[in-house]
Amino acid sequence: MPNLHTIRVGPYRRPTNEIATRFRQATGLNLFHYWDTLTGFDVLKFDAQIQTPDGVSTREHLRVTRGDVAVQVVEDLLDA
Repeated sequence: MPNLHTIRVGPYRRPTNEIATRFRQATGLNLFHYWDTLTGFDVLKFDAQIQTPDGVSTREHLRVTRGDVAVQVVEDLLDA
């Protein structure tokens, strides 16, 4: 099944405008600050930005601070 969240151009990929908009609406952040064209979503950089406490998963911290929609958008990005 093709991925609906990224566009491939040769070895490079970029997020679609739709997922970038969903990310901004859910997190208040610009997705392109956390996107690498070769590796995709940089969850470690994102985790540092949202200041996830030690011993707490990024998923749980995101759910508590930004809601289930933000969790779903990040999960979609990680599947991209």
